[in-house]
Amino acid sequence: EKWTSLDYLKKTVGDARVWVEQREDLGCGFGRGNKAELSLGDFLSRVEGGSEHYYLTAQDTDGGLLASPLLELRENSGAFPPLRPALLRGLVPANLSLWLGSSSSRASSGLHHDYHDNLYVLLSGSKTFTLFCPSLLPRLRPRGEVAHIHPNGLINYAGGDTFADGTTALDRAEAAARGAVGRAE
Repeated sequence: EKWTSLDYLKKTVGDARVWVEQREDLGCGFGRGNKAELSLGDFLSRVEGGSEHYYLTAQDTDGGLLASPLLELRENSGAFPPLRPALLRGLVPANLSLWLGSSSSRASSGLHHDYHDNLYVLLSGSKTFTLFCPSLLPRLRPRGEVAHIHPNGLINYAGGDTFADGTTALDRAEAAARGAVGRAE
């Protein structure tokens, strides 16, 4: 219940710095790389004031599980959801993100796919998802040359090979190196 209160979020983690997508006019969509850094409190005040020009999306976790503002919220709120909900016991989260925005009319993120599994928790409002089976990919005309579709549905494009969990060979080598350094220290 606390998380649905913008006042609570402003008071608890309002100083956290976040990158938000911005658009100049409502006819333009998000996801075009136009970003601004704001405090979470400033962003929430703009949303509360009715602005539809800003959208909080996934933040860079630098390889960790959480990024701002979830990192600060976990440290300061005293009430943070479990990192591995019982519903998803078999999955190990790659990262957790907070997506927040406001729209007075229907808004769309457009047809896209994510590289990781998603558990979407809606705190207020409504959201509609249209999901397509990966076998329908040729009919959806994706951008880029599809090289492989993993059994779990993860799509690899030519020149962008990943393992089924979305990691690359470089990701795994870097993780192994970090582990070796940690053990050596």
